[in-house]
This record gives sequence, C-alpha cells and structure tokens, in this order.
Amino acid sequence: MSNLLELYREQIRLLEELLELLRRDAQIIKSGSVEALDELIESNKKKETLALKVKVIEEEKRRLEADQGQAEEFEDRIRAIVQEIAQQGERNRVMLEGSLSLVRAMLGVLLPPQAYTPQGRPLSEILSRSRGKY
Repeated sequence: MSNLLELYREQIRLLEELLELLRRDAQIIKSGSVEALDELIESNKKKETLALKVKVIEEEKRRLEADQGQAEEFEDRIRAIVQEIAQQGERNRVMLEGSLSLVRAMLGVLLPPQAYTPQGRPLSEILSRSRGKY
C-alpha cells in the first residue's frame, strides 16, 4: 500500500470495524450472558489485531508525502471515528462496572456475613466441624 489515499481508506475501514466490535461488545455486556464471555475474549483478540494494523498504516502514512486537501478530509473522518471509539469504550467500561457492582450487591444479599469467634477463627469453620461430630 504505497498510495496515501489507499492508506487512509484502509485505516478508516479498520477503525469502523473496531467500532463495530465495540458496539457488539456493548450488546454482549447488556445481555449479561455468562456464555457470551467467550465472544468478548474473541472480540478482544480481533480488536488487538485491528489496532496493530492501524498502527502499521499510521507509520506508513508518515513516510509518504500527503496531498493536503484530501488528506485533511480523511484525517477529519479518522478523528471522528477515533472519538466515537473512545466514547463507546467508555460506555462499555461504565456498563461493566455497573454489572460488577450489581453482582457484588447480589452476593452481599445471598451470602451471609462472615462471623468470627473471639479467637479470630471463622464461625462457619467451627460450626461445620461441630456438625460433623454428631
């Protein structure tokens, strides 16, 4: 890819693909499905690959002299997509934090508080031992 305009087009395509992956991640997060965690892991691998490809294109673009008029238009589009990627990533982070808070709260309700003996040993340990003696 030696043509600068081709590089811009490819970079935009890769960034749009990255944005689409982030949007799919948001849907997976919203679903709350434990089974979908594998999809998130696979998505992370794809995002890493896309980020590396974008980095390579950036380096190649820097080596080429630009046609400023068209280059600025592409740069504007790239900036807009990058900004949208950052916003979507932040929304996903907030949703994940909210989900974790909900899980922690549910665990707090479902699990009894841990009680300790005066000697500092968990009361549940003492009770489970005494139940086994009968």
